[in-house]
Amino acid sequence: ADLDGIDGVAAVSGGTITNQSAAGGVSGRYALAGDLDASGTTYTDALVGISDTNSFAGRFEGLGHTITDLTIGKSGDYTGLFGRVLASGVVRDIGLVGGSVIGSSDAGGLVGTNFGSVVYATATGSVSGGSNVGGLVGRNLGGSVVQSTATGHVSGNSDVGGLVGANLAGSVVQSTATGHVSGGSDVGGLVGGNFGGSVVQSTATGRVSGGNNVGGLVGGLFGGSVVQSYWDTQTSGAGSNGGGTGLTTAQLQQATLPGGFDAAVWGSGPGLYPYLKSFYPNGVQAVSGTTYRDAGATLAASGAAGTVTVSLDAGGSRLGQASTGANGAYYIALPAGTLANGASFVASVPTNGSLSTAAATLATSTGAAALGGANLYGGALTALTSADRLSQAPSLSDARTSATAVASSATQTLISGLTGRGLIASNAGGFTLDQAVTTGGTFVVQTTAAGAPLTVAQPITIQDGGSLGLATAGTLSINADVTANGAVAVTLASGSRQVLNEYNAVVATIEDYAFAAGKGLTFTGAATGQSLTINGQGYTLVRSMADLDGIDGVAAVSGGAITNQSAAGGLSGRYALAGDLAAAGTTYTDALVGTNSSTSAATQFSGTFAGLGHAITGLTIGKSGDWAGLFGFVARDGAVRDVNLLGGSIAGSSIVGGLVGENRGIVTQSTTSAAVSSTGQLTAGFGGLVGINGGTVSRSMASGPVSGSYSVGGLVGSNSETISQSLASGPVSGIESVGGLVGFHLNGLVSQSLALGAVSSSGANRNVGGLNGDIAIAFVTQSYWDTQASGRATTAKNQGSGLTTAQLQGSRPTGFGPTVWGSDTGLYPYLRSFYPNGVQAVTGTAYRDAGATLAASGAAGAVTVSLDAGGSRLGQASTGANGTYYLALPAGTLANGTSFVASVPTVAGLSNAAATLATSTYATTAPAQGGVNLYGGALTVPATADRLSLAPSLADARSATSGVASTATATLISGLSGRGFATSAAAFTLDTAVDPAGTTVVQTGAGAAITVTAAQVLNAGGSLGLISGGALRI
Repeated sequence: ADLDGIDGVAAVSGGTITNQSAAGGVSGRYALAGDLDASGTTYTDALVGISDTNSFAGRFEGLGHTITDLTIGKSGDYTGLFGRVLASGVVRDIGLVGGSVIGSSDAGGLVGTNFGSVVYATATGSVSGGSNVGGLVGRNLGGSVVQSTATGHVSGNSDVGGLVGANLAGSVVQSTATGHVSGGSDVGGLVGGNFGGSVVQSTATGRVSGGNNVGGLVGGLFGGSVVQSYWDTQTSGAGSNGGGTGLTTAQLQQATLPGGFDAAVWGSGPGLYPYLKSFYPNGVQAVSGTTYRDAGATLAASGAAGTVTVSLDAGGSRLGQASTGANGAYYIALPAGTLANGASFVASVPTNGSLSTAAATLATSTGAAALGGANLYGGALTALTSADRLSQAPSLSDARTSATAVASSATQTLISGLTGRGLIASNAGGFTLDQAVTTGGTFVVQTTAAGAPLTVAQPITIQDGGSLGLATAGTLSINADVTANGAVAVTLASGSRQVLNEYNAVVATIEDYAFAAGKGLTFTGAATGQSLTINGQGYTLVRSMADLDGIDGVAAVSGGAITNQSAAGGLSGRYALAGDLAAAGTTYTDALVGTNSSTSAATQFSGTFAGLGHAITGLTIGKSGDWAGLFGFVARDGAVRDVNLLGGSIAGSSIVGGLVGENRGIVTQSTTSAAVSSTGQLTAGFGGLVGINGGTVSRSMASGPVSGSYSVGGLVGSNSETISQSLASGPVSGIESVGGLVGFHLNGLVSQSLALGAVSSSGANRNVGGLNGDIAIAFVTQSYWDTQASGRATTAKNQGSGLTTAQLQGSRPTGFGPTVWGSDTGLYPYLRSFYPNGVQAVTGTAYRDAGATLAASGAAGAVTVSLDAGGSRLGQASTGANGTYYLALPAGTLANGTSFVASVPTVAGLSNAAATLATSTYATTAPAQGGVNLYGGALTVPATADRLSLAPSLADARSATSGVASTATATLISGLSGRGFATSAAAFTLDTAVDPAGTTVVQTGAGAAITVTAAQVLNAGGSLGLISGGALRI
């Protein structure tokens, strides 16, 4: 009433006022005796100075006090706490907290029209009107606004500014605005329209949206000057401006002040915007973060549709509010020390239509000036935890109890309705999801320590309507299946790793996330509402071969149906496999993506393809021309990752790779077991993974057979750039320049890589090596090959090291670091990104008969061993030059006591069909199971009998494989007539005759003798193997 009585006119119908005529009326001097609470009343006019004839010309001292929740709704002009302030008028040291001001023209939170001085003033409430609308001052007409701030949402038609709507020949000095500003024309983060006025040493950081003349700092500049003033280009969403300089958030939040800012007036610090020392003499403490509508896929950003407001509570009270920027970021400034070390606080956001979904985050202050990373995830109550695993982190119930104890009453109500769960993990060692998660709500985990990894060790299932966010600045390892069923938004965020060339220069920066072998992120159910975001980029989900084949808009098979992906960006888009794809049954005549030559950029893939750990099985391509592979040509900006090609075959004239014909971009975390071959003669560039590499191949594997003429490699046919931390295990054959890893290493670098396959030449044996076939001007560091399995004692120019199988199995070679590579007894080095829990291996030797003749891969072809269990195919591997095979599986795939079958088909001149039934002996201390040999023509089974007459019959042996072998292997077994026994008896006697025309094999354990007591006759085609662990008596 005292305040409303200054001009002698009540600002609300029937309101009681204190007549201040004796104090000088609108020309008097006034001071606030204390804070005022204006809530509960809606004023219909300015409280002081309501018209041209009733304007404030005196002095008003707020003395640092605040007026809370002032609400004014006026149909006319001059709207604010002060409607009109004349040139002699001064309003200072006052703060308006909350509330709202609505007017026509000249509407401001504190002053509608200012001819005088506004100094050390703040306003946080919303302001809306027609023209000349500002968060603090509507129209500054020759007046001055000095060291003042506004943070509320401002909206209007024209000349709309976060601090001042229209600045006509006035001055705005050393002031800031942080609120969301929206309007039609002349819309600015600080000043809407500047008409001959001056703006000096000022900043704006709020979201700005509008029609014409929209600027981050000043909307329309019509004369005057804007000097030493700045706006945040990221939060404002405005790249243009009517004046001033645009800086990123990081550039504004530095220890040093922006150019021209007076250090006596302004303060600064890392992670802090410049702040006015008059308001914060002891410094600032700021809470900041990003607000999402879900688990991190969709920003909750203020904009033309409305404002998203974040509130901050501690000790049961509201400390402050701020609106989000165009990038969903919020920033709430408090006096330094407000949140002492260990103090809990809650940030929250309410549901606001389609703009935001209710969320809250409970965090603990470290006492630092900048408390960043307090992100808000729609639908979730997120809690800070120092735990390193989910099983030890706060439950949703625990978090709700803790947050409720800290929050204001309004936020407590919001928290009670949240069903999603979020965790912000601060442990420097990272965080592991060691419990399965199934939810239809929001589930988020974010690590905050620099480089701290995030690991998914147990399955996650998000049901329809839910969302998932997994975010880390370190390595994101997805070592268990993740399923998004129905309308689910998934967000993944990771750090990055760099790949160096031979000169230690960075040639590739790779997003540091990976999927373990056999694990993936799968989208199931209805496609509507499903979305995937990786490191801030949206991906189009590929659900069928038609979707995949449609990326380049050209069908890879005559008459094939494709999904046109032009709307998704075509060859430059971002794509992800929604699940495994079966490609069997179709023979494609071209690459499915990026079909043409290196001379045509229009046909090269320059986007990103993320396989999400999924497999494409049985892909068959037979192309008469060059550039054959799933991807024909990947351009410099392209990337293909986390894709697994299982089986199938890829053939082309030249430049043929299982995954990519020619790569100039990035291929990482991918595998292929497809057979690669040539459809032409005397052609070049054949690789198990990539035909020709002019880019980066990193942490990838190829195990399929590769054959061609020239430049033939188990991983890459011809290399001129970088191959790092990769492995090839398939057999390689060609005429010249044939290598277990690289056929022709033209230039570039091969580092920390391994070749294990047989290498052979069908020509004059020129330029054939266990690791590289030929080297021009190139480098090889810390890379190795198996001299026994490859059949090669040398490599090109002696670059690389040949080791025996025993030397390679059981330890990591020099340079193979334990972070990337794993090893164990009896195991080759393996990539931990594929096998995070280790490897289980089944090994043995394949024979064409009962043990006399090796079934070795070579120039004549490849011998492939398959491994089955539980009726399914688990994997395949080719034999080496010494007939050995090595099948690697994720540790624990075959639990101890589990039956499995190894088998090999008949390959003319190379192998005779055979199968061996065995029982897993897996233990973590003994991960390799050797001696699972294959004997041509025989079904070999375990036995306990001590004599042939009591050993399992062939029918019994076949029966034992039922339910173990896959359909294909069961068919193979049905055609076997030979018998083999691996007996556990203390001794074994051949007391009856063997099949004279078939294969018979007996193998005993250590110290167990074999004795032949019955006459044995072998006819043509017959084969007998007696492999004794002890004495052999005939």
